[in-house]
Amino acid sequence: MNKLILLLAISFSPGLHAQSGWQQITSFNDWDNEDGKVNDLYFVNDTLGFCAAQFTVHRTTDGGNTWDSLIHVNGDYTLDDEFFSISFFDANNGVVGYRFGLLMTHDGGASWIQTDSAEVPTTLSVWGLCRINDSSMAGVGTVYESASGERIFFKTTDHGTTWNILLKDTGYSENDFSHMNGCHFISTDTGYIYGRSWPYAFGTAMVKKTVDGGISWEEPGNLNLTVGDEISDMFFLNNQVGWMTLGVDGYSYPDKILKTTDGGENWSEQIIDSFGSTYLRGVGFLNESHGWTAGTQSIIDPAFYETFDGGSSWQEQTFNDVVTGFLRLNNKVIFCYGGQIYKYTDTTSIGIWNPSEETGNVTLFPNPASQLVTVIVSNVIDAQLEFYLIDPLGRNYKLFPATLPQNGKYQLDLEEIPEGFYLLKVIHYGKPMSFSKLMHF
Repeated sequence: MNKLILLLAISFSPGLHAQSGWQQITSFNDWDNEDGKVNDLYFVNDTLGFCAAQFTVHRTTDGGNTWDSLIHVNGDYTLDDEFFSISFFDANNGVVGYRFGLLMTHDGGASWIQTDSAEVPTTLSVWGLCRINDSSMAGVGTVYESASGERIFFKTTDHGTTWNILLKDTGYSENDFSHMNGCHFISTDTGYIYGRSWPYAFGTAMVKKTVDGGISWEEPGNLNLTVGDEISDMFFLNNQVGWMTLGVDGYSYPDKILKTTDGGENWSEQIIDSFGSTYLRGVGFLNESHGWTAGTQSIIDPAFYETFDGGSSWQEQTFNDVVTGFLRLNNKVIFCYGGQIYKYTDTTSIGIWNPSEETGNVTLFPNPASQLVTVIVSNVIDAQLEFYLIDPLGRNYKLFPATLPQNGKYQLDLEEIPEGFYLLKVIHYGKPMSFSKLMHF
């Protein structure tokens, strides 16, 4: 039996290597000669990307390894010239949203033109932009022509030649936004805008959905939103599965995000920490299992959480920067940004599987394993450990000891796990400490 398994393993070549962590790829100094402040990030393809920082728009042509400055303004703490959002139709045609409306480029960022019209005036602060397709883009912002300001959703279907306002809130009625944080479309016709309802001090998180390209809007069902909540970010992995963060003023509510598996028709809560006090700002997933959410604790302290099971459970990780957003480039690479830009690369690869190979301080036997696998962890005195199996598609399975651990020895139950090749990830106090290859038959 074992001989047959080994022949199959070599034939299919399913060896795995450990995933790497987050790597800082920028050192911007836009904000008063201190650490930069990256507000938005957009990639046209795997190599060409743009970011809107505090007072500078940057471009990369090598996947984020190096960046050049395209626009720079001499800003100060009045934030009058802050760039908030950025998006591109293609490699040449793009839009930047900032304190005074929109700037457009038709040559890949070499030159920029101010847009000034009745629909997109220079009194409009553009908080968010989202590309819909090759010719369509939408945005949200606040028009500061009066003390109150109007909250608007606007859209173009002709590469930005003309823009039309499709939703306008005064911010002074029950169903109005007091602030629109962003927009997101999962198809040409179906999209969302999100933020907080009126009045701001006593409002709730607000989400509105359109299925006709922004002509009409309604609130999706099954939302459990309370006073003080605010939707800060929305992330869809595909047109069905997505998440959005709940930031809470007062820092006194459980930390939670909302998840949908039906394109936003229904949303369910995922608790990050029942006793947490985090203002969650960004959320992003590499696949349906592996994702992150981040924000701030006690107003300024970074908070960063990771999940390996689609958000059912979360582990707090150490991250020395406040992260406000994520951008998934492909099924191997995801970025996060806040003060700087960081890159996570999933280096899972295919190779020759060696059943006797051991990694780090972990030993497995038997390997291949059928129902139970014994894991011996050395050099860990106080073993607060968690165990996950990661398959070649990136799906995660949490394992539980079948018996009480003795002398660093754990017996893990594989009975409910599909047969196949896996990477066993051992987590110690919330941090990955070892990866080992395992075959389950």
